[in-house]
Amino acid sequence: MSNFSASKEANIQVRLFHHRGGKYLRIDFKQYDSNAKYRCKQIEGYRYSATHSCWYFPCTSGTITALRSAFPGLSIASSVLEEMNLEISETPPAPAIREEKMAVWVSRTAGRKFKIEMPEVRSDWASKLEIIPGWHFDTAGQFWLLPDNKESIRLLFSLFGQHLELTPEIQADFAPRSGGRGSDSISLPKPQRVRWRPSTTLPPMHEKALLAFEEQLLIERMSYATMKSYLNHFARFLSHFPQREAKDISPDQIRDYVIHIVKARDYSASSQNQIINAIKAYYEKVLKYQRQLYKVSRPKKPLRLPSILTREEVRQLFDATPNLKHRCILMLIYSAGLRISEAVNLRVRDIKKSRKCIFIRDGKGSKDRYTVLANNVMPVLDQYLKQYHPKLYLFEGQSGGAYSKRSIQAFFCRARDRAGINPDVTVHSLRHSFATHSLDAGENLRYIQEALGHNDIKTTERYLHVSSDALRSLSSPLDDMDLS
Repeated sequence: MSNFSASKEANIQVRLFHHRGGKYLRIDFKQYDSNAKYRCKQIEGYRYSATHSCWYFPCTSGTITALRSAFPGLSIASSVLEEMNLEISETPPAPAIREEKMAVWVSRTAGRKFKIEMPEVRSDWASKLEIIPGWHFDTAGQFWLLPDNKESIRLLFSLFGQHLELTPEIQADFAPRSGGRGSDSISLPKPQRVRWRPSTTLPPMHEKALLAFEEQLLIERMSYATMKSYLNHFARFLSHFPQREAKDISPDQIRDYVIHIVKARDYSASSQNQIINAIKAYYEKVLKYQRQLYKVSRPKKPLRLPSILTREEVRQLFDATPNLKHRCILMLIYSAGLRISEAVNLRVRDIKKSRKCIFIRDGKGSKDRYTVLANNVMPVLDQYLKQYHPKLYLFEGQSGGAYSKRSIQAFFCRARDRAGINPDVTVHSLRHSFATHSLDAGENLRYIQEALGHNDIKTTERYLHVSSDALRSLSSPLDDMDLS
């Protein structure tokens, strides 16, 4: 706080300012510095004029004292001091500006937004907030606004770690609750960066590479799960070469590493592809190397047919779910073909009853879409809304905020066991069942693709392999033989 250079003081001008019928002191910066803004905000009575692009303060001797304390060596025009009847040679007392610990403060506004305030002595922190989707900077109040959701909290923790400070209200909303398996809590990330930390400390050169990779992934707004996976695999890759910088690792060494790690850990084809993707992402996105830098064989991903329920099993599952809220969640997931993440992120306003559709915001791949709202789910949904009165999210936890995905998985398993149906099915099987049953009912494959949010029609076509009607329409050549 104390090392504000004298050369910068010369770039600051204090003059009288007439504004809205009053007289104030105005401060201008010839060469703007974020440290100066932080110091201005510590002076009592400060205001910022977006119209005049300046900070202004009450025209009092106390303000002059505070300005001199905030900017030691500050030169104030004699005309200003004379009009205020102050001595030109007046020396300021001990600095009155308060020292603030390096922290990012997160509070909640009345409009259900996160309000972000921070000391401008760390201006590099402010630029990172632009990575978070939905950010907005309030020029009048000089603070940031972010969407009030757990993804914002996760990204804030990944960006600022231990420096993040939440109000008790927000901590209560996002902190894990006691109650174990049936809890409606939202898991709050630990106050650290999202990347995986190896058991052995990485050398500084690898820490720098890992940080650069994380920031690149944040800039590209990759999902939290993808970031965590990429950083996890890349950190293991770096720890395999403790004495060599990432830029000096040859393509042959990369290939040898992939072979070694797949053999040692017996990775699946999907995991092997993810390791290759993580390494490629660093070299191509951070170091800007060409795609032809190295050649690593890609394993062929096996085709797995989705597990589905029959219509009768779906009915049995609903009957085995006595809780109104739980039954409404499962019925909505099945009737609209939702992913579990899409179900918990639904807002009350996303249910379009008049249009008989559901708006899915920010689904997989950051895509919005509409899907169907079934007629038979409406009575259950209306009863749920009347009984629970959700405010923001359609399905809210006990402490507010979005419902927990883990809680949905838990009560689904209990209902599945009570119903005595296929023990291998999961919540996601309801989405698969929606697609398969829609095909069996003769619905257009293109419409099903739109409802599910698939980019490629080939992804939707895989449900043809499990459609019972498609199999029934195929006759076996054995049936044409006379075996009597």
